[in-house]
Amino acid sequence: MKVSVVLVGGLRELAGLDGKTVLLDDPSLRKVADLLPLLRLPPGIVGLAMSGGRQLDWEDDLAEGMAVTLYSLVGGG
Repeated sequence: MKVSVVLVGGLRELAGLDGKTVLLDDPSLRKVADLLPLLRLPPGIVGLAMSGGRQLDWEDDLAEGMAVTLYSLVGGG
């Protein structure tokens, strides 16, 4: 399945990628949570996944050609 992923808020650097957007083409992609290991992102670092203006749950199904934006958690104090 082919899915386009936009990495926001430092996730690009954590994933070791040059660009902000990456195209994943992997038959193992089924759920939103399946994106994280392919991008080498540790659990808990991504705070929000969005597609088409709606928030995604980690167990939501992915669709062929889907565009997903991943946002990192924000800390402060």
